[in-house]
Amino acid sequence: MPTEKGAQNSVSMPMNLPLETMGSGTTTMLAPPSLPTGTVPSSCGLATLRDLVQSPEARLDAHTINSQLQASLKQDFGSRLAIRGEYGPDFDCRSVSASVTGGVDRRWVIALERLTAPSRGDRVAAEVTRLRSLTIKRKESETDLELSIGAFTEELCAYPFDIVRTVCRSWARNNKFFPALCEVISECEELMRPRRAYLQALRTPALLERKPQSDEYQKPTEAEIKAVSEMVGKHFGMD
Repeated sequence: MPTEKGAQNSVSMPMNLPLETMGSGTTTMLAPPSLPTGTVPSSCGLATLRDLVQSPEARLDAHTINSQLQASLKQDFGSRLAIRGEYGPDFDCRSVSASVTGGVDRRWVIALERLTAPSRGDRVAAEVTRLRSLTIKRKESETDLELSIGAFTEELCAYPFDIVRTVCRSWARNNKFFPALCEVISECEELMRPRRAYLQALRTPALLERKPQSDEYQKPTEAEIKAVSEMVGKHFGMD
């Protein structure tokens, strides 16, 4: 990891990045985030998420990003964030809903928009082709193969690239046969549901609820206010 001096030299504009203290006592600056480019982190959670997305070690694994996204949201919004999910017997995510009360920094919305943005066709086509080469599929002509890859690419472009990449590579590692389109979409949707829910919650935050007035408190009567005023005036010599 670069030293603080080295990190400052590699950034064209100042970034208010968090510092990290290593076990040896050396303080280093976290790498400049790339989500979204050119903006200062609005909070610790967002800075952590952006640093993860930039990290080459993460390889944009969708499961890792989703976990860190939820942790970062909880870190920044605390009790103002409510997340509810429904999971199947295999812990598959069937539905997710979220809500946030109070103000939301616009930079959080931008980050979620980037994490839910569609993919470039050429990158998706490369992943679909890779999946096709690593799995078993019925024999088909070159034209049929091009049509198949083209159709898959068109459908999967609706999802962020890290999700497409994660699903395609996970399928190739765990299955012998090339999947049906509905199977791939089902897995992509499972990874997309939390992100959509978080983005919707941040775009339309609820107003902070006013705490109900305690039953023990009663507004003073006019007679009580007058009595206190007279007592204060008498104490300070004011008639």
